[in-house]
Amino acid sequence: MKEQEKKHLKEKLLKMKKELERSYLQENGSLRDQTQDLSTYDNHPGELASELYEKEKDLALKDNSDAEIKKIDDALKKIDSDQYGLCDSCGSEIENQRLEAIPYTTICAQCGKASSQKHLDSSQY
Repeated sequence: MKEQEKKHLKEKLLKMKKELERSYLQENGSLRDQTQDLSTYDNHPGELASELYEKEKDLALKDNSDAEIKKIDDALKKIDSDQYGLCDSCGSEIENQRLEAIPYTTICAQCGKASSQKHLDSSQY
């Protein structure tokens, strides 16, 4: 992989990470504003269920963001150690189009298809 491509993808990864962190901070602030009154005294059970559902949804979204940020951090470490762009499964170079679409991917398209097919085959039973 050319240094110019690595630099471009590194910038893309850093931008993605910054957007995820900013999005989380905005969502976290609005969540606090929405659920300041957690008293059960004057709330209808339906309201409490709605609040609980929203909290669980927000926690799931945060977990998803955290996982994506970890993948981005791992990709940035690989760039610094010259391991970026190599498939973790077969060791071949990951296609540039795939890296452009998913810059934190760790497997090539062929291994990704094989993995998806295994998952589909195992879920049919």
